[in-house]
Amino acid sequence: MVDPRPLFANAIASSFDTAVWDARSLDPAAVAEIPIQVGIGLVALATPDAEAVVAVLAARDRRVIVYGGDQRAPFFETVAAGAVGFVSDRADTAEFVRVAEALRNGAVSVFPEHTSRRLAQRGWVTADDPDPGLGRLTGREREVLGGLMLGLRPAEIAERDFVSVTTVRNQVQAILTKLNVHSQLEAVAMANRLGWVVASA
Repeated sequence: MVDPRPLFANAIASSFDTAVWDARSLDPAAVAEIPIQVGIGLVALATPDAEAVVAVLAARDRRVIVYGGDQRAPFFETVAAGAVGFVSDRADTAEFVRVAEALRNGAVSVFPEHTSRRLAQRGWVTADDPDPGLGRLTGREREVLGGLMLGLRPAEIAERDFVSVTTVRNQVQAILTKLNVHSQLEAVAMANRLGWVVASA
C-alpha cells in the first residue's frame, strides 16, 4: 500500500484480515525494491507520480488498485500504467477488501459502473473480459502485447523501450503462456477478438 497519508493508509491496512493478507504501507521510493511476485497493490491517487508507482507495481506482477477522487487527472494515467481496480474516497474500508479479494479471485478488473463508463469513453476495455488471461498480464506484458498489436517485432519493441531483445522475448513467452496460445499472431488475434484496446496516455 502506497499512500503519503499514514493515518489513511493505516486505517485501510487495518481492515484486512492479517491471517489472509500481509498489508503493509510502503514509501514510494521503496516500491522498486519489492520482489516480483503475484499480489495486490494499493496506490493512493494523492501519491506523487502515482502513475509511475502503479507502473512499477504492475511490472512486478501486482494487480493494482488505485483509490481517491476519480476526478483527478492522475486517474486515467494510472489506468494506462496498469491499474485494474478503483475505490472511491467515499467508500468505506470494507470496499477495499472486497475489490482486493475480487482481483485475487480472478476478476479481470474491478471498477464501479460510472468509472467503467468514463474509461470506455476514452477507449479502454476495463471489465467482464470473456477471457481472464488478459487480466493476468502485468503492466509490462500489456505494453509488449500492445506493441505486437501495432505490428512491432520483438526487436523493435526492445529498441523502443530500451531493453534487451531477450527480455522482450521472455515477456512474449509469458504472454503466450498466460493467454494459452501458441504464437504472437494468436495472441494478437485473441486481443482483437475480445475488443481489447491498447491504453494510451
